[in-house]
Amino acid sequence: MTKIIQNQFLVKQCVDIKNFVDRGVGTITLEKELKIYCESLNDLNKVLGAKSYKDGFVLIRLNVQTGKIEDEFFKSSDQTLASQRYSQYEKLLSKNEKWIVALLSTNAIGGLKEAYPNYFADSEIFLSYIGLIKIAAMIGSAPKIKQEAV
Repeated sequence: MTKIIQNQFLVKQCVDIKNFVDRGVGTITLEKELKIYCESLNDLNKVLGAKSYKDGFVLIRLNVQTGKIEDEFFKSSDQTLASQRYSQYEKLLSKNEKWIVALLSTNAIGGLKEAYPNYFADSEIFLSYIGLIKIAAMIGSAPKIKQEAV
């Protein structure tokens, strides 16, 4: 952090990034939208982990803005129906950025974090980096205090 705040070029980049993630998208900032997305994924993991789906497919519809989670179970023998329903929702909701649609095999339901680690790890790490960048931006752009010789 010390090396960053001593380099004005890096401080300017941190300030630019801070200003970018603090910009509003509708009524919330980009950073807040990413946090909501991460929370939604964690909630989804809890909801699906609590259900005892076995040998089949789960169609998930997740509204990342409201946190609303909808899921439908399909037996393995209904794979074609599950795929068709997935395609229908994908077409219907593809224009609406608030919704994420996914079709998962129930052998992956045991833990979404284990089955899809990039969805969780990358976004959580990215959020922590944003926090560090914002701290560097604030410290690096703060007025410097001149010390008087005693």
